[in-house]
Parts: sequence; C-alpha cells; structure tokens
Amino acid sequence: MAKRLRVYPSSTYEDLATYRERVFAALARAGLDVARMEDYSSSDERPVDRCLRDVAQSDIYVGVFAWRYGYVPPPEHGNPEGKSITELEYREAERCKLRKLLFFVHPDTREHWPDRFDDEKIGPSEHRGRLITFRNELATEKTASFFRTPDDLATLVLAALLRSGVVDRPYYVPSRPSGFVARPSRTGPLIAALIGNDPGAAANTIVQGPGGFGKTFLAVDACHSPEVVGAFPDGILWTTLGRAPNLATALADLHVQATGTMPDVASIEAIAKATARALEARRCLVVLDDVWQPEDLQCLLQLTFPRFLVTSRVTNLLDQARERGWAEVLVGEMQPTEAATLLARGLHVDDTNRRAILELSDRLGCWPLLIDLVGARLMEEYRTRHENLTSSIERVVTLFDQRGVLGFDRRNSTARNSAVTNSIKEGLTFANDTSPGVADKATELAIFPEGAAIPVLVLADLWHMPALDVEEDVLRILANLRIVVWDRHNSTVQVHDLVRRALLTFLGTDPGAVHRRLLLAWGDLHVPPHDYAWRRVCWHLREANRREDLRALLTDLTWLEAKLRHGGLSALLQDLDLVSDDDDVDGVRAALLLSTATISVQPELLAQQLESRLPASVWEHLKIRVASTTVGRLRSRRRTLTQVGGPVTRLFSLGNRTISSITSLNGTQLLLAAAEEGLITLNLETSHVAAFWPERAPSAIAVGDDEGRVVAYTVRDGTAIHMVTDGSESHVIPGTNESVRTITFCGSGRTLVTRGDKDTIHFYDSSTGRLLHSLPSAEGTARLVSASHRSHIVALVEYRLHDEKAPSVVRLFDVQRVQEVGVVEVPIRHVSQMAASPSGRLAACTHSFVHAMAVSVVDVQYRKILGVLNAEPGPTINMITCVAFSSDERLVMGGTRGGELLVWDVQTTELLRRINAHHNSTAFVGQHGSHIVTAGWTSSGGLDSAGNKDCNVKVWAGDLEALPDATDDAAAMERHGSDVSAMEISGDGSVIATGSYDRTVALWDVARMRRRCTLRVRGLVRTVSLSHSANVYAVLSNYLMDSGVVNVWSLANGEPLYEIETTDLGESMAVTPDGEYVLVTTAVTLDVHAVSDGSRTRSFAINDWNSASFHTGALCFSADGVVALGFKHGVVRWWNFASGQKLLEIKAHESAVMRLSVAESSGILVSLGSEGEVRLWHAGTGAAVGTLPTAGLNVVTLAAAKNKGLLLTGSSDGTARVWGLDSRKQLACFAVDSPLKVCAVSGDGCGVFLGDVSGVVHFFELEGV
Repeated sequence: MAKRLRVYPSSTYEDLATYRERVFAALARAGLDVARMEDYSSSDERPVDRCLRDVAQSDIYVGVFAWRYGYVPPPEHGNPEGKSITELEYREAERCKLRKLLFFVHPDTREHWPDRFDDEKIGPSEHRGRLITFRNELATEKTASFFRTPDDLATLVLAALLRSGVVDRPYYVPSRPSGFVARPSRTGPLIAALIGNDPGAAANTIVQGPGGFGKTFLAVDACHSPEVVGAFPDGILWTTLGRAPNLATALADLHVQATGTMPDVASIEAIAKATARALEARRCLVVLDDVWQPEDLQCLLQLTFPRFLVTSRVTNLLDQARERGWAEVLVGEMQPTEAATLLARGLHVDDTNRRAILELSDRLGCWPLLIDLVGARLMEEYRTRHENLTSSIERVVTLFDQRGVLGFDRRNSTARNSAVTNSIKEGLTFANDTSPGVADKATELAIFPEGAAIPVLVLADLWHMPALDVEEDVLRILANLRIVVWDRHNSTVQVHDLVRRALLTFLGTDPGAVHRRLLLAWGDLHVPPHDYAWRRVCWHLREANRREDLRALLTDLTWLEAKLRHGGLSALLQDLDLVSDDDDVDGVRAALLLSTATISVQPELLAQQLESRLPASVWEHLKIRVASTTVGRLRSRRRTLTQVGGPVTRLFSLGNRTISSITSLNGTQLLLAAAEEGLITLNLETSHVAAFWPERAPSAIAVGDDEGRVVAYTVRDGTAIHMVTDGSESHVIPGTNESVRTITFCGSGRTLVTRGDKDTIHFYDSSTGRLLHSLPSAEGTARLVSASHRSHIVALVEYRLHDEKAPSVVRLFDVQRVQEVGVVEVPIRHVSQMAASPSGRLAACTHSFVHAMAVSVVDVQYRKILGVLNAEPGPTINMITCVAFSSDERLVMGGTRGGELLVWDVQTTELLRRINAHHNSTAFVGQHGSHIVTAGWTSSGGLDSAGNKDCNVKVWAGDLEALPDATDDAAAMERHGSDVSAMEISGDGSVIATGSYDRTVALWDVARMRRRCTLRVRGLVRTVSLSHSANVYAVLSNYLMDSGVVNVWSLANGEPLYEIETTDLGESMAVTPDGEYVLVTTAVTLDVHAVSDGSRTRSFAINDWNSASFHTGALCFSADGVVALGFKHGVVRWWNFASGQKLLEIKAHESAVMRLSVAESSGILVSLGSEGEVRLWHAGTGAAVGTLPTAGLNVVTLAAAKNKGLLLTGSSDGTARVWGLDSRKQLACFAVDSPLKVCAVSGDGCGVFLGDVSGVVHFFELEGV
C-alpha cells in the first residue's frame, strides 16, 4: 500500500478555515491520499510542542498567509522570542529542510477583507511590525503564489503539490498565469469531455480555435481542476509541438516526464517504442499543445495507452489525420463579462468606469490576446499618470483608436493581426519612453524560432548583460506589457507566434545581423556553451546567412559525433536539412539514413559508418580532428556496406518482430501484421513506426483505398474479419466456421472477398458485413484470389491438386453482377501467388515449384493470357515468393526465396533486371511513388507462418529499368549467393577460406581482398579448414538428408586431391595443427583421417545416441593432440584424438554449445552457448575463468586470436565486437548491414574477417589496440 502523503498546512486559524477546507476537499477529489497534520483544536491556541513535532514528521509544509500574525504562545510555553505559532511552524520547516509551498492572499483582496482579521487595522501594535517583517521575508521565496478565493487557493495548492515531487504521479501542466480569468462556458464542456467514463464518451479530445483565442490557457485551466487530476491517477504529461516540431525531442520529453530518465535510444521509432512501453497500462492524460500537422499528430498517437487532449488552430486537423470519434471543444471570443474582467485585471472597477471597460473590451473583439496587450498598456497608463481609471481608459481609447487597434473586422484574421501589431507598437513606444533601449531588445526576440522557450541566459549572451539585469531591466517590463510570457521558475520566456510576427515587422532589413551577434557571443561553435546553443546553433547560422560556417560544422566529423550524442539522430538530420544543393552535406545525410538502425543504438559507430558508405572524395572532405590512438577501431578495408549514391536510399529493420503479412497502406506507408504488436505502420519517409491493437495477433491484411483509410484484418486461425475505418475499428464481420486465410477488396472498397482454409470464397459488403455471395470449395481443388480495390472484377485461380495434366484456370467474377464473366486457362500449374495490377486490368499468377520460376500474366479485360515470364532458379533452391505490378502496369516485379528482385517487361516478357535485394527471402515488392520498396524476412514455416523474423525493408531509388542488375554489381560478383556458413584464416594470415550454403567455396587473398578461386561442392558447406604445413584446404558439406562429404584440395594450385564420405551428416571438420590428420565429426562419432591420402586411421564414439546430447559441430584444438567438442546439452569434452581417450568434461552452458575457440597465447578456451552467453575457461584444466558481458547482444559466432589475448564476436544484428580476454571489456566494434554468420581473426589480432547471411565477406583492420 502506498505511503500517505503527510502535508502540514500552516495558517492562522479562524480567518482561513474555509480556505483550508476547500484545499483538502480538492485534494480528495483529485484522488490524493493526504494525512492532515492540523487536528488539534478549534482555535489558534495550539500546543507548541505538538505543532513543531508534527511539522518535523511531515513530508511537505504548506504555508497560507493573510493579514494576521497569529496567536503568540507565552514564554513559559517554550517561546522566549514571542513569535506566533505560524512563524514558529515556518522556522521548524526550515530547520528540518522540508519542501515549503507558500501562498499569500492577493493584495487586491485587502479592501474587502474583514477588519477583525487584519492586524494592521485592529490587531495589537506589536503584531503589525512582526507581520510586515515576516511577510517581507517570505515574499522572497520563489515558490510563493497569490490567491484571491478559496477555490483559487485549492487549485494552486493541488498543482504545487503535484509539481513538488512528493506526489508519486507526473504532472507537467504549465502554471496558470497570474490574473487568469476563467471561462466556465468553455472549461465546463472540456472537463466533462476529459473525465467522461460512460460507454459513449470519446476517448480523446481536441480544443480548436484561431490563434490568440486562449486554447492553451483553457487546457491549462481544465488540467488544474481536481476532477481531471483525479480522473488520471497516473499523471498528466504535456508537450508543445508548434508549426515545425522536433518529434524526437517531443517523444523524449514525454519519456522523461513518465519515467524521469531519457530514453536510451535515438531514432524516432525507438523513442516512440520506449515511450509507449513507459506509458503501457497507465491511466494518464497526454496533452499535445499547438498541433499543426496531421503527420505530427499521427506520430504521437501511436502511444496507444493514454488519453489525449490536443489543441490546434487547424480546423480540419482530425480529418487530415483520418481521426474520428473525438470530443471537440471550440474556442472563440470571450463572453463580454469575461473579456471585461480580463481587461480590468488589477484595476479598481466601479460603477463610474464599468461601462467604459465593457465597451473597450467589445471594441477589442473580445479577443483574449489583444485584450491582454491593451489591458497591460492600460495598467501602465494608470500607474504612470496617477489619473483616475476613467481618464486612463479615455486616453488609451483615443491612443489606440488613432493607431488602428480598435473597431477592426472581427471576422478578418488579417485585420485582427494588424490590430495586434499596432497595439504592440504602442506598448513598445511607451516602454521606451521610460526605459530607453527596451523596444529594440523586444524586437530582437523575433529572431528566435517560433514557439521556442528562450532561456534568459541566451538573452544575456545576445545583449551582453548579466542574467539578473535581463530579468529586471527588460523582461519585467515586457512581461508587464504582455509582450512575453516570463517563466520565472525555469528562467525562460516565450513569445506568442502572433506577437512574434508583429515584432519581426519592427526588426529592420537585416535580421541576420542579430543572429550573427548571438553567434559571436557563443565563441567556438564546435563547443556550444549550453543546451540551447547545441540545439539551435545550425538554425542561427542559417538565419545569419553564414552558409560556409554552417557547412563547415555539418562536415566536421567531431562535431557530428558530438551533436549525435547530444541531440540524437533526428536532431542531427534536421540540422543537415538546413543545407541543400551541397554534395558533401547531401552525402552525410544519405549515409546517416542508410545507417539509422546502427547509429541510433550505437552512436559511437558514426565515423565508421560514414567512412564505409561515403564516396572516398566526400569522406576526404570531412574535417577530421586527430582522434585518440588509445581508442580501438575496426576500419573497413573493403566497401561492403550499402553505398551512398547506390540504388538503395533507405534501410529499415523491424528487429525481432514476428511478421506474418505486408502490404502497401498508402503512398508513404507500409502496413504489417505483427504477432506481438498487432498492426504496424512504417512510414518510409520519416521511419516512424506505429502499432495498433497489440492484444491481437493479425495474420491476413488488406487495404480498401489508395489513402489507407479502410483496412481489414483477420486474427490468426480466426473466422472473423475486423474492419478499420480512419484508424478506428468500426465493426467486425463474423465470417463463417472456416478460418480466413486471404482477404482482398474490390469494387471501390465496397466489397470484401475472403478465402478460407478450405478454399471457400465469400463476398461481403464491407460497410455492413452482409454476406453477398459464396463459392463453395471443390474436392481436390486449390484456389487463390486477388483483386484491386479499384476494379469490380475478382480473379480466382484454380488447379487440381492430384491431376498433373489438368490445367490451371483463372475464373473472373464480377461482384456487381454477382456472376462469373470469364475463364482463362493458365499454362502453369501449382500457382503459389496471385496479384492484381493497380487498375485491376491485369493479374499475375506464379508457379510454385522450386526448380522453375514462371509468372503468367492474364489480361482480365480481354480474358486472355498476355504472356509467360520466366527466370532460371539459380544455383540454390529458389522460387517466387511475391509478385506485383509497377504503377504504370508495364512491368511485373517478383521477389524470390533467394532474396532477389526480378523485373520483367509485360509486353515483351523479357527479364530486364535480376537484383540481389535481400539476404533472406524477398517477402514484399511494391511501387511507392517513384521508388520501389522491397521487404525481406526469414521464414520459419511457409508464407502463412506466424514466425517470419528479421524483417528488413529497402527503398530503391529511380525507376526499375535503371536499377543495376546483379551481374553489373562488382560487390555482388565477389560475394557468395547465400549465407557465408564457414570461414577460416591461414596461420600466416595471408589467405582466408569461406564456404556458403550456395555450395561454393572461395579462397581469398587477404592483401588484395580479392578471390583467388571459387570451387563448387556437392552440398551446403558446413566448415572449412586450411593447413599451410600440409599445403591443403578441406571443406565439409552436407547433401541429401544423411550424407556428408569432405573435399580436399591442394592449397598451392587448387587441384582436387580426394574426397571423404562421412558416415552420417557431418557436424564439423578440421585439419590438425601439425597438418597430419583431418578430423571429421558427426553427431556421435569422431573419425581421424590421414591428410596424405584421406584414409581413416581410427574412429571412436564421442556421444551416445541420445539426440538431446548430440555433438553440435563446435570444435577447436586446445593443445597438441587434444580437441575440444561442444554438445547440445551444454557440455564441452576434451579428447585425445590419437588414442580416443576422453580427457575432461565440463558443464559449460545450460543450452547447446555452438562455438569453441582457443586463444593459445592466453591459454583460454572460449565457448558460446545458444543463448548468446560467452564464457572463458582454462584450456588445459577446464577451470572457469570468467564471462563476457554479452547479455542482450545476440552473439552467434566467435573467434579468438591465437597469439594475442583478443576475442572477436559476431551478432545477429550485424555487429562485430573485439574484446580483451584479460580485461573482458569491449575494445572496438563495427556494424554491417546484414546479420553475421561466421567470423575469423588473424593470429596477431590485426586482421578481422566477417561473413554475413547475405553472402558478403567483410575485411577489417583492427587499429588502436
């Protein structure tokens, strides 16, 4: 149970009793469990010792002060100094260092305060002096606030407690401004919308109205009400967006508000996910203030758990964002009495001037912003000239009438804005008469970004003044004139955007000069002096017209790294966007976009990523300061990462999500079905990822229009179809007793077509769910279905499962006429994929056999075959996995199991392009505008499986016919056609051997980084081994289901020497260090063969036939004549392979041992468990040495340097790391574009080599270690 908050309310008793009761009633309505420490008696005569004891035991002190000094206990009660109970309580709170919240009754209430409660009128004389001294001392407290009514005090105390940190709920609502005027006709409906709990209540609320009409203040007022605070027991968060927000900063701010810590990720997607997790299952309110763009709103709405309150001046924001069902509160002019109250704030209004106030507020259009400005000027007039209020009003009316401020057309926004400008001009003229120079300083506030909170210290930089002088000599005057909103607590000022526009008109012809002055004050821009300068230095450089200096920063590697660490990737990209038409800056931006997945998580890899992706000419232009030589670095020797200027412009990774389906949502977004997160949208322009309905596991998905406003999805193995309209689930179509496998739209999205697991086809009215028609399944016949939402024709392909001679047919069904309208015979069988062209005029059917790839194109309009598109499968098992048409329908695009993108010409049937697109299966292809988008995934059980992992998305530049063919790609020619599955380096470090699942083996010249030769083997390569002493290299590959073969070649000339057939599937193979023997292992045996001729010299069992403890293939030599082997049940065993004797056994891991390697110079054996844990052992005794901190790194491979205490690990996220075995610390790292499979390191640790799942071999040099 949560600890109760102990609040000590200190005040004189009788005069403030009603105020205290109202405070505690508000705290109770807000849901705060508060212990009241004041229940002594019904008078001021409280026992001193008990009061002071309870103060000391409290969590927070709340002092409320009016016009009485209070009861003074006699000296014999422990009060020799004759202080009042109220002052003694305050002194005790100070002594105990309690958090103190002080509240004073406002001076303008004194006239109406009862005389009996005012010591200056009737109290003892000694009390008057003490009261004045005590109040003057307390008035210096920064936390002091002023109240006028009991409700006013209750609101202030509640907000102050929530902000104090002693209440365990976040509350980031801005303070209500001094003299705030309530608007109950608007606040009431807003509060009702926010706390509505009935089933018909809207989930979210928007406050809309023109600029300057008080939307933000209305939201602030509502969020101060106890009812709203109580409705959200997990807090109220607040962020302001504005016209051009930094979404990463906004999301990070919300994360800080929710958790108290910055997110440990950098990309917008990752920050959004982290913030969503922080808010998961919380009953909180998130306020998004001043939202302009629908894209910004959509990005923030992916935080699905909280309720939202949005303020915006954009009248159709919700329509643009495709949001429905929100409560809307419209804000316009103030009520006449409200406007008059705001205008007369702080003035003494009576019957002689009340009418004049009402008339003036009406002539000001009852517009809060303008009334605030004119009211401030009226107050200054009244104070300065010491005239009566009526005379001051007449003078201000005359003055502003002459300036064109009054009587404007209320419906004309231009006229309203002109009135604001004229009002500000008059206010500045008045201020300059009394404080010369203030007007010029005020106009310079316009140089700062719209909506920015400007730190006082930045203004001190600009004006070369102490910060205290800035506050007292400038900001106090401007705040009194309402030209700025001054946040004294945070030492910042803000300027309303309409006021800022007015100030810009006074700034002169060279605003850049002011920016240049500010930049000069900051000194060395490579090391900005504070947070604001870090965030805004590039913006001010652009505004100062210092393009070359801006370019110099953006091409300075040291500054780029510092900015990335300080503000994150999103902020850095925003800075780069400030410069256009510059090759170097454009190159850096493009490289960052390609490296998003890496540097968002590992910003320290920025330099390596830029060097590896940028053209050499651009990299050389980057200004690189001297780096510390003590920092380890992996330098890429071969350009194997995706290059800037190449065909791929963006890379996205969906991480470990389990994806079951992908489709296009609209022109900029993909829609994906994810097992853990529900429906996911990926924005291809901004990289934003949003998730919906995470409690479900969708499988099939379909989109019913070009804008993505209508979506349908099914839950895996479910019979119902869920319909989503404008982002909200509108209804559910129950379906039948058959699980739904495929869904598609046709007829302008009005008809939904489904295919069940028994191949029954159903047609539904998508808006009502009414079943329109059904096509029952046929025995022994398989069906697929496709359609375009733009067409009313549905294409159904049918083929007989067990009749090899029966042709496949495409049946064309008209949903408007509800009848079949044509049949087209297709010259291919066993169709696995279907796709309709965008218009629905064409349909494509793909062949499903793995040894032939063909696509039949059907002309739906003329009921005929246009042609058959063919492609050779290639060297590995291959098939077409997805198919789509280009937007102009001239081309057909196909993805393959081998990760290729195929492009055919529909008319000529020519295969135009064959591109190596992905390291895993190409699961999606589509055209988005001028770009081609492909997605790859690793399937774990067919296209309908729920287990497709490692989903990665690529955006390709240019048109399809301009993309480079695989045969034109030099890097592709140098890589394997499938995973690099094996790798070993020669003892002298001059040669590495690699093997692949594409049945090839390659020898590489390390110095030249080129292939020396490539050889083909019978099966999937398992291991490779080199021996300079024996002048051979050997390869173990497996083929069929239970056969393995070891091929041995001459290392000198590449001539084959012999083959060794294994007794079962081979698990591992190695040539002994002395070059005498080849060791071959299966799951249960170890065979020893002579290198000279391949003859088997001995064979012995290494395990029984229990499959749970089979050998995994992990093998290394720990000493002369000793081999260490790893097993499935986590055991490592040492064997003397000459005698067959088992020497040692240890339990190394709880899971299977996947890799073993020995650092000979250190005498350490390293093991890798399938869970990714890396452990160190004494190579001779098996004693435990330690564990590397690899938790969460997803390590899949490792290799130790034989002659140096270094270890290389490779991870499934593509990251390679070098570790010190003695220190067990990471010394260097690098990330490639694809998951790593194998690795090798030279004996001296200088040469590092990686093989990834896309077939690429990477060459690195380790520096600084």
